[in-house]
Amino acid sequence: MSMNRTKVKQAIAAISKLTEEELAEVKQFVQSRERAMSLETLHSFRRGDECRIKDGVRPRYLAGQIGKIEQINNTRAVVSGLGGRFEGVKVRVPATLIERV
Repeated sequence: MSMNRTKVKQAIAAISKLTEEELAEVKQFVQSRERAMSLETLHSFRRGDECRIKDGVRPRYLAGQIGKIEQINNTRAVVSGLGGRFEGVKVRVPATLIERV
């Protein structure tokens, strides 16, 4: 078992003992950290970079498609070059749903 997996199990064990109030604090921290990480990822992209759309996007058939970054906004990227119904259309995708190819 890797060091990270052990730490995750320890964190889960500790979280399982928290009160509802403490759990709400942990939830708020995790959400904040997740937003910060996704913005970090978003701002690492430049116009013209290729990206893949992750699972969790709607409509679902966009998941796994590869496009090009056209523009970076505050929390979303404008992606073009997708197929299907969105061929030739620029789509705004949340930072949490794109990854570098």
